[in-house]
Amino acid sequence: MKRIIVKKIQTRRSFITKLIGAGVIINLPLLNSCVAKSQKGVLGKRKEIILKTVLEFLYPSDGNGPSLEKVRTYDYFIWNIRDNYLDPEENKYLLDGLKWIDETAMEKYEKHFEELNAKEKYKLLKAIVNEGWGENYFSKVLSVIVESMFADPIYGSNPDGVVWEWYNHNPGLPRPKENNKYQTLLMRKKENVIITDMGQL
Repeated sequence: MKRIIVKKIQTRRSFITKLIGAGVIINLPLLNSCVAKSQKGVLGKRKEIILKTVLEFLYPSDGNGPSLEKVRTYDYFIWNIRDNYLDPEENKYLLDGLKWIDETAMEKYEKHFEELNAKEKYKLLKAIVNEGWGENYFSKVLSVIVESMFADPIYGSNPDGVVWEWYNHNPGLPRPKENNKYQTLLMRKKENVIITDMGQL
């Protein structure tokens, strides 16, 4: 995965295609985000700056295809770490990585990450990619990025299927509705609701 992160990708379509080829999309967890409102301010200023910089580092806005801001990837990420249906250890890992990046900035520059200039931030993140924990962490964040891009809009990202349209992706049918989103189905399972026919979905 590190080579995909580090090497220059000629186009955004090429980037996504390479991720598909590497099995990232196949190995994504169940689409699980449902953003009802903005999640700004949840992390605190320091971690928010780190996360937004990491997202831009991994998938920079270059005018070729929808930006992660347009896809609402930041909100999707925050919803993921607050989702009670996900493994708490995975959520903790996503948060811990942001802390580790700030600690690395302190070690190398004796400054918090948000105090670094743009060049220093980029240099630091590029160095972190080549460390074992950094490669693993950025790979996990990449999974969330791709998930946010290909999720059905009902889950709060990829509004109006903007990524599907750009990538010429057919999401398939039937698409989820409010009464059969993954959270609703898991709640039914938790409450031992027995589904006897497809009309209940």
